[in-house]
Amino acid sequence: MTTDRDILAALRGEHARDTAVAEASGRSPSAAARETGSAQRRGDAFESVAIWAAKEAAETATKGLAQAIMRADATKGIYAAESEATQIAAEAYTEAAKASPYEINRQESVARIVTKLAGIIGRKEEQTTKRPKPAAATGPKRPQQEAASRRAPVRVTEIGSGRITAVHK
Repeated sequence: MTTDRDILAALRGEHARDTAVAEASGRSPSAAARETGSAQRRGDAFESVAIWAAKEAAETATKGLAQAIMRADATKGIYAAESEATQIAAEAYTEAAKASPYEINRQESVARIVTKLAGIIGRKEEQTTKRPKPAAATGPKRPQQEAASRRAPVRVTEIGSGRITAVHK
């Protein structure tokens, strides 16, 4: 019995499960009819879930980039940072669209690029906050006073003789 599924498979050029479809279309039937499994075909039932997950990952990465931009530039507000992050993500999507026709690959590429940019901006922001500020030149340098400690200062004597004696001042 020929089903609609067999007819559609024959029209697509795939192997049919019934030889009647192949004979009706003027082709010789293949020796062993074989069906392409759902895991082998692109567009199976789980692809939409994977695309949704990739889009969510890209959106989360874009929000992270917006926060990194805000932390790096205190003059930018949340809306300006989100706008800039969205523009960067749109540019990344455009570049990914040139490389791949599949939506899942595009979204994953956007998530990777935006995450890397957020990491770079975060590292730059950390480096600028860790740098000590240069001291202002206000005249001759004065010797710094030692911080008061709980222990009394110690003077070490007789190092050269092998005997080390510590004398508290």
